[in-house]
Amino acid sequence: MPTPAGDAPRFVASSDRTVRHDDPVWARQGWIVVWVIAGAVLSVLTAPLAVGLARDQLHVRCEADPLGGDSFICADGIGYLESLAVLLCAAVVPAFLSGLLIFVNPSRTTRTRLLVVVAIAGIAWAFLATWFLVHRSHGLADTAAYWSGALLPAALILAAASATALGSVFGSGRIRVIGLRTAAVLVLAATLVQPGLAVCTLTAAGILAAAAAGASATQGAPSRSDRADP
Repeated sequence: MPTPAGDAPRFVASSDRTVRHDDPVWARQGWIVVWVIAGAVLSVLTAPLAVGLARDQLHVRCEADPLGGDSFICADGIGYLESLAVLLCAAVVPAFLSGLLIFVNPSRTTRTRLLVVVAIAGIAWAFLATWFLVHRSHGLADTAAYWSGALLPAALILAAASATALGSVFGSGRIRVIGLRTAAVLVLAATLVQPGLAVCTLTAAGILAAAAAGASATQGAPSRSDRADP
């Protein structure tokens, strides 16, 4: 039977959708989800490293050995579940918020900026949480000494990563993508400097990589929401 003339546009529209899913822009959009999930999973897998950071370097839930010296008497492993849960919040909450941003699907530019904010918020939470945990066990002077001794080098690198990410979202095109990728690499470098922060930083690195993938996708064909929100 001949196809009615009114059916032709429907066929073409369906064909267009099929072709669009094969477009490289759609493939880059898929990497947003992959990076967020990968960062969250790796954060959970490396969570035990945070216990070593809290006990051996930050001396959370530890008291100085009455016999003197530089040794400490610390709680057993179960005593650090609370500390681990607090640090896991810096991984789980940003990953959850990133998932919402992906599936709510605002304009690509807005989503990229919000992902950067979420990643930086997770990093900030990690440092505030570690300071709080140490300060609860020690006085202000000891807190500053233990915290800076264990975390200051990584904190400086993460500050540079955050500044790079924030600056890049105000750029455009290739500059934005390069800036976000650089920020993600800096976060990974901070993780190598202080592996105990991996529970927080790997999620942040994944979110920044996702933001870079989203920024890269904006170099393709813009979505309707992008036209409405340049």
